[in-house]
Amino acid sequence: RCGVIRNAYINLQLGTRYHLTNDQFISSQQSIMEDGSNEFKESGKKYLKIIKSVYDELKDDLRPVNDNLIIEFYKAQLAQIGNALDNLQFNEELHNARKKIKILVYNRKIAYKALDGKLHVDNDYLDKLQDSIGTWHDNDLAIELFSTPELNDKLVISKIKRQNARIKKSILILASNFEEKATLAVVN
Repeated sequence: RCGVIRNAYINLQLGTRYHLTNDQFISSQQSIMEDGSNEFKESGKKYLKIIKSVYDELKDDLRPVNDNLIIEFYKAQLAQIGNALDNLQFNEELHNARKKIKILVYNRKIAYKALDGKLHVDNDYLDKLQDSIGTWHDNDLAIELFSTPELNDKLVISKIKRQNARIKKSILILASNFEEKATLAVVN
């Protein structure tokens, strides 16, 4: 549900960035954001109740995770991301690699003690890479959006494509030797 709100917000940002002057489109995106936000707020208590209920059901079964399993998880994820980036294609697989990178970055604080001294992950590098991939993906979606019959703004599409060409070059450079760049040092 939040994704719909986020997409409308990104569409408005892109429209602003590329000086889109389609009032109907802008109004439509604002309406999607407002309606989605209202629906989300109205459902908030229900979702919190569900989360609390599930937590209550699970809390007695939760056990600590062995540090070695956390290290192996990080190594496996880095290897999977590395494989996707070795065969770099600008498609959904790259977007999925970004999602995996974000999971590692977001959980790094929690996993720090398990990884400390055993696997050094360069969060700044990972964050820069995932941000670049995110920009490429958002621009790709913007190209689709601005190509729709209702907008069909060839000038905006051209600008986005030029920007995306630069971002792709940046991603290619960032993605080369991924595992080496992502892990500062690995101690076995």
